[in-house]
Amino acid sequence: MITLPSQSAPLDPTSALCHHFISSPLPDSSLICEFIEGDTSKTLDKECFMKMCNNIWLTEGFPRITGHSFRIGGTTSLLLAGIDAQIVKGMGRWSSDAFKCYWRKVEVLFQKHASNIEWVDFDI
Repeated sequence: MITLPSQSAPLDPTSALCHHFISSPLPDSSLICEFIEGDTSKTLDKECFMKMCNNIWLTEGFPRITGHSFRIGGTTSLLLAGIDAQIVKGMGRWSSDAFKCYWRKVEVLFQKHASNIEWVDFDI
């Protein structure tokens, strides 16, 4: 199952899908990951997506990256946004704590979450 949670622009997936459907009108029988290029209908798979991204980034002077970088960046972004680590773990469909190896900016994450700790008086 795929869930599309609403988000603030420009990250709202519903807006992105609407833009996709308007710019690449396809028959109802098409897959959601198909697009029109010239006179040809193509499927946007991982290889095609990464090729498009890297072509754009290389022209801007950025190095080539792999799709794995999206998991790293996504995990870190969610944690920096204050999403609980267990929720991030579930969103990434990890069954173990292996997702912790994707955490970046750990010092910022620790500071952000440590500042939210409420004092508990143990002398009660």
